[in-house]
Amino acid sequence: LEQTHPGSPIGVMLSGALLAKDGRSAEAIAKLQEAARLGPMSLGFPSQLLAQREALMSLGKTSLEARLQTTFALDMPHMAPSRALAAPAFAEVKSLLASGKTDAALALASEVITYARNLSAEPGHYVVNELNATSIEAGAVYALPPDVEIGDSGLTAAEYVTRLRKEAQFDVHASMHHLSRLDEAGLETYLQVLESQGDRAALRWAENYNGP
Repeated sequence: LEQTHPGSPIGVMLSGALLAKDGRSAEAIAKLQEAARLGPMSLGFPSQLLAQREALMSLGKTSLEARLQTTFALDMPHMAPSRALAAPAFAEVKSLLASGKTDAALALASEVITYARNLSAEPGHYVVNELNATSIEAGAVYALPPDVEIGDSGLTAAEYVTRLRKEAQFDVHASMHHLSRLDEAGLETYLQVLESQGDRAALRWAENYNGP
């Protein structure tokens, strides 16, 4: 994919994951850094969603049922490779810290954070993809000393991890709670907000929904 789509962030990520699998950690980290620089990844969610929704509808699911099921249970093949590519960087952050190279460790952790945010930048912000990206971001920060400040966030590493955990819990628990109380009209509008503004905006809309 990297050869057929030169400069493609998703292609760089997948080739880096193969390097990580082969134990070529330094080369894999270089690929992660390149993917971070290239910006948001286009992961092809719309086409995947359409194909899976059509398959579900052919099995008798209604349009609404198919949209809901694919939104929350979409099989995203990029997720395992995305975590595999991050693993050597986590280990390198720890190694740099052990060698007293705190600035270098912080710089690499920041690149991993950017890489994770690029993964979650796909339009639609589907819950499972958000959680995958959050787990990578948390892994980079968790490797750092708890009292070190993370970039321009104004948060220490410990505070940053706490914030990420709260966001992940919000995604999961709020999704289940609010969706359980929506009627059919509410679910339709929820999906429209999700696809245009992202998951958290949709959940906040659902929280305030009082019926048609």
